[in-house]
Formats: sequence, structure tokens, C-alpha cells
Amino acid sequence: MIYDEFVLISRMVHLNDFAREIERGHEGHDPWSKVRFLLDKVNLMAKRYYTPSRYIGIDESMIDMKNRLIFIQFMPNKRHARFGIKKFQLCDNNGYVIHVDLYSGKELDVQHSEGQAFGVVEKLLRESQLLFKGFHLFTDNYYTKPKLGEYLLERDTLLTGTVRHNSKGVPENVFRKIDVGVTQFWRKNNGGMLALAFREKKSKLKPVLALSTAHKAGVEERRIRGKDVKKLNVHYL
Repeated sequence: MIYDEFVLISRMVHLNDFAREIERGHEGHDPWSKVRFLLDKVNLMAKRYYTPSRYIGIDESMIDMKNRLIFIQFMPNKRHARFGIKKFQLCDNNGYVIHVDLYSGKELDVQHSEGQAFGVVEKLLRESQLLFKGFHLFTDNYYTKPKLGEYLLERDTLLTGTVRHNSKGVPENVFRKIDVGVTQFWRKNNGGMLALAFREKKSKLKPVLALSTAHKAGVEERRIRGKDVKKLNVHYL
């Protein structure tokens, strides 16, 4: 098949029924109606034929594209695709994609009362049917929030991840200046969430912060090269 024939055929292939498509601005409009059938089918099959491992995470990436679409995003920190469609993926630690969700932009996406990051996590886990099953979610500092940790813990789901310094709900005393090699811990009164701050180098003025609902932590002495050294000890509850 020559290239021109392939392009001609691809222009005629559609995955939706135009007669049933609801126009933008009307109730029930789906910005992804042209690919909704394929996307839902892929998500369904991904869950039907695979049981994910206990450890899962969320990945954000771009589908390289420069078409004239309202939901084309620009992300300068993405080297391989700065322009394109943003997608959120729920994966397990084996690299298997459990569920994919496409981002439509602030104007078209349903906004969550707790913010976009919270909404992305809640939607991916809910549509993947992984809540109340003891899974352990790992996130970066864009998604990790104390509020999210409490929400997931109530639904038998653990959370571990780095957290931003200005994240709402983390006590201010965790952010105070600490010496190199020193680790600070904080646990909420109910004992369900651990906050950890650690400064590794002098060049790093602020410590690295992390939250976890899966671990308890402390400091233990170890014998290293003939010296007693205090080391961070983090392990599962």
C-alpha cells in the first residue's frame, strides 16, 4: 500500500457515531468522543486480563501532537514532546499500564473540590476499581497531600511520596532548618500518617520532605567501618 492510499483510508476511519455526538457547550458533551470507544475498550481489557501487583504509581506524559485542538498542552520540561495531549496513567511496579485518562484542560475537565491533583488520583483509582483492596500508591510531590493520604487510608489504600514544602496540612515545624544528615519525624495524633524531613547535603538549603501512611520510622545505631553511626530506619507498620 502506498503512502497516499494509507492517508486516504485513515481519513475515512472513525471510531464514533457523528449522529450521536453531543456538541460542545451542551450537557453531556464528551471532548474525547472521537476516541472514547477505543479508550474505554483498552482500559477494560487492561484490567480484565491482568492482576496488578500491590505497588502502583501514577505517571504523567505527553502524546506528541501539534494539531489545532483546544486541549493541546505545552509542557517545556518534557524534552521528547513539549506540545501534545497530556495523559495520566496508573501503572504497577512491573510497568504495566492499568488505566489511562486523557486531560481535556481546565475548561473541559470536571474540577475536583480538593484540586486537580487530588481529582486525578481519585478518578484513576476509582475507575480502576483498586480502592478498598490494600494497594500501596507511590506519588511525586505534585500529587502527595496529607488530605489525600487520609482519604486513601479510609479506603484501605496506602500512600507514600515526596511532598512540597508549602503543601497544606503538613506542620510548619517540619520545615525548620535542620543540619546535614539529620532526620526529623512527625506523626499525626491518630498515628496514621508519618512525615519525614531529611537534609543530605549542605548545598541543599531545604530538606527533602515525604509523607507515608505505610511506614513507621526511627533512628538506629549501626557499626560502619569501626564507628557507631546513626542511620534512618524506615519500615512497614
